[in-house]
Amino acid sequence: MRITIFSFTHNGAALAASLAKDLVQSGHLCQAFTMPKYAAEFHLQAMKKSVTDLTGSFFSSEDALIYIGACGIAVRAIAPFLQDKTCDPCVLSIDEQGRYVISLLSGHIGGANALAVKLAEKLGGTAVVTTATDV
Repeated sequence: MRITIFSFTHNGAALAASLAKDLVQSGHLCQAFTMPKYAAEFHLQAMKKSVTDLTGSFFSSEDALIYIGACGIAVRAIAPFLQDKTCDPCVLSIDEQGRYVISLLSGHIGGANALAVKLAEKLGGTAVVTTATDV
């Protein structure tokens, strides 16, 4: 699975670095971006564009997009690129403490629900899945 992670705070960058490492060790292709002021400390890529522009760069090529921060950031970032549940990537939103892993988009078909459960278990958090067929 090709996964891109976005984070926006110091705690979020720490979580992004940890998740990226775990995902790569699990066999996924993973890259992670954060705000320039946290990039060097956590060995992540610095966001040199807006999160919406970066999202557009990866929306059609990645299997999963993970946003560590407020759900609203993720929703606004993906909104211009939404097409159809059969082709959109899965999208997760995780709070910066790793307590809640929310399946936002392409839950069933795209695998977001399964990824949310897997990451929540790894983080010791709770997966938030609202897809009727999966609850």
